[in-house]
Amino acid sequence: MLGNSQLRKCLFALDKRLFRQEGAPLRHFLHPKLETALRYIIRQAFLFSEARHYQLWTAQRLKERARIYQPRPEKGLLSFVTTVWNTPVRYMEVLVKSLLVQWGRDSCEWIILDNGSSSPATIAFLQGLTANEGVRLHRIPENLGIIGGMRYCLERARNRYIVPLDSDDSLSPDCIRVLIAEIQRNGHPALLYTDEDKLLHSKPTSPYFKPDWDPVLFLNSAYTAHLGVIDRNLALQLHAYTDAQATGSHDWDTFVRFLINGFTPVHIPEILYSWRMHPQSTASNITSKDYIHSSQKAVLERYLASVPQSQKYRLDYSPLFKGTPDWWIRRRHDDARPLYCVVLSRDPCAVDTTSLIRIADSPGYRACTVSVDETLKPLMQFVEEAAAQGGLILFLSDQVKITNDEWFWEALALTEIHKDAIMIGGRIYNREETILDAGRYFGFGDGCGCPDRGRSVHDPGYFSQMWKQHSVSAVSTQFSVIDASFLHCTLVNNDLSRVKIRHLGPWVGIYALRKGKRVIYSPFFSGLSDEDWNQALPPDDMEVLLEANQNILPDHRFFSGNFSLESWRPYRLAI
Repeated sequence: MLGNSQLRKCLFALDKRLFRQEGAPLRHFLHPKLETALRYIIRQAFLFSEARHYQLWTAQRLKERARIYQPRPEKGLLSFVTTVWNTPVRYMEVLVKSLLVQWGRDSCEWIILDNGSSSPATIAFLQGLTANEGVRLHRIPENLGIIGGMRYCLERARNRYIVPLDSDDSLSPDCIRVLIAEIQRNGHPALLYTDEDKLLHSKPTSPYFKPDWDPVLFLNSAYTAHLGVIDRNLALQLHAYTDAQATGSHDWDTFVRFLINGFTPVHIPEILYSWRMHPQSTASNITSKDYIHSSQKAVLERYLASVPQSQKYRLDYSPLFKGTPDWWIRRRHDDARPLYCVVLSRDPCAVDTTSLIRIADSPGYRACTVSVDETLKPLMQFVEEAAAQGGLILFLSDQVKITNDEWFWEALALTEIHKDAIMIGGRIYNREETILDAGRYFGFGDGCGCPDRGRSVHDPGYFSQMWKQHSVSAVSTQFSVIDASFLHCTLVNNDLSRVKIRHLGPWVGIYALRKGKRVIYSPFFSGLSDEDWNQALPPDDMEVLLEANQNILPDHRFFSGNFSLESWRPYRLAI
């Protein structure tokens, strides 16, 4: 009988053979109904295997955490806060059991607001909780809404941090110990957030191993919501839970308020929270609450209002999603930085740059064409001129057909909003609509690999991140924009004279990592290519890069250390 890891490997191989193999996939020979049936069978078998694997991993991780997290006693640290409106008792029993089993009276309190419940069973259950020391129950006759209810709890909490809990969710059995240990280890920061999974029929599933703090992804996704740990005094000062327009997105709104005021969240890379899935929860149905669209838009508009020259930007629905509250911050087509273009070709003399470089409302540009296998040395003067003009440099293979003409304005918006961004790249796919290249991570695969290689462009990816802008280790030079000043500084201060232009992406990513700068993947950088570039440097060059930078690799900022680094099983647990 196959072991769990062997089963997963066989399922991956079968799925790739049938549906994702490049060239001539076997699916071309399958009847559509048979293809659908096979996909369903493989998917269900895979989900069963993954769920079992995750449960075993969770049990093992709990044992490891008992040794790792040993906080010192600290009084008055955590105020858990929960608003309740007619929550079924069977759900609340799960939350109560998960929290009170690890209760620390000196360090914790639990503020519960009965927010106008009319269910006798709910009211009676909440009243019974007051027998537990540290549980403080408040009841009001009329529902204040989630925003009003959370503000009510915030104003009555006494401890240093508030920890919002939904009344139908659940915590890991060591949540309090891990939270206290991480708060102390990080010097009592203003904000913290944890990883999470989902609770389906009392079984944990769908683990979300989140990246470290990524303001780019944050503007596309409220990924910090569960479990959030928030400095109570600062939350009061920043008027958290006071804007009714943020109803349904209050966690996101709170973190935005902190971000605008210069506070950076700390990531606790442990799954401590389980978000229950049922038809009335946004965990399983984003359309279950009709105010989600307007609330998310209000939160993002609050952030944009804080950005210098905010009139340059507007908020549109993302064209990649259909009917869901997913957004795209668009840049007005004026007041552009100078653009310099480097076209990479095997036959530079035959390239027509005017037909190749497509920009909506073109701001004008200067272009040069070089061999795809040229080194960086001949570009020094071109890069120096671009840097002196405060410009951006486009690198583009003549084999790439740009499929979204907004790419320049997208790069401009990302480098303006995220001041540390120095390189923007996207997804390159073939005529079968299979991803050839996208965001890369140091340590994955052969050293700087793309875990989304082989994915369909119609697949949103791990927690939809393929369809959202987010930070990565590196992107391909095949279609990318680099800040000319950063590139010039990199070339002047480092010996890259033998590095080929086509392999520039990983080297820029390394220097960005060392200098605290940001590389961004955007799905709106999109190109069709008939040529499949190498995913990383040639073996010899990769060895040089890895050897010189082994002290900072692998890079787990945006690709969880819990994930396997093997290219055949991306986004899977590393055991």
